[in-house]
Amino acid sequence: MRTTKIIAATMMVALVVASCGTSQKASKQYGKKVQLTESQELAYESPSTRAWGEGTGYSLSEATAYAEGQARAKMARALSSAISTATEESNLAWEQYASNGAKGAIAIDESGKRTSSTMQIAHESIAGATAIHTDQYVQDNGQYHVFVCLEYRGDVGAKAADITSKVRQQVPDEERAKMEQQFKAFEERVQRELESMNTEAE
Repeated sequence: MRTTKIIAATMMVALVVASCGTSQKASKQYGKKVQLTESQELAYESPSTRAWGEGTGYSLSEATAYAEGQARAKMARALSSAISTATEESNLAWEQYASNGAKGAIAIDESGKRTSSTMQIAHESIAGATAIHTDQYVQDNGQYHVFVCLEYRGDVGAKAADITSKVRQQVPDEERAKMEQQFKAFEERVQRELESMNTEAE
C-alpha cells in the first residue's frame, strides 16, 4: 500500500514538472507577451465608437498626427463595412444618386486610393471624432512613438441615425418619400452592425 502511494506521488511530481517544462517551451516559442497601451485597451472596450492608431516620428506633433490619421482610417473602414452591409440587407439603392467625386476624394490610407460614396459617408460621420487618450514614448533613436485612442460621441443608435441622415441627403427630394421604409430598415441594420462590433469584442 505504501509503495503504491509512493509511486502515485512520484507520478504526480513528474506530471507537474512536465507541465512546467511545456509551459516554458510555449513561452519561448511565442516570445514575450506584449502589454497593450491604455489607448489600445480603451479602443477595444468600445470598437463601435472608438479606434486606436500609432505613429512614430522625430517630431511629437508629426507622430501624433500620423497616429490620429491611422485611427480615423480604421474607424472609417469599420463604418464603411457596416454601411455596405446595411445597404445590401435593406435594399436601399442610394448609391446610384451619390455624387461620384464632386465632393472630392479622401485619402484613407498610404495607398492613396480614392474612396467610394460609402467611404465618403463614413468619413463624414467621424469628422467630429476626438482623441480621448494618448500614450507617448521616446525611443532610443530619439523618435517619438505615439498611440492615440479616438472616439466619436454618441451611442450606436445616434450614430446609425446620423449615418442614415447623411445617406438620405444623397437621394433627390422626389425619391426620398418612396424610400422611407428602406431608410428605416437601413438605420436599424446599421445599428445592429455597430452593436455587433462590441459583442464580438467581449
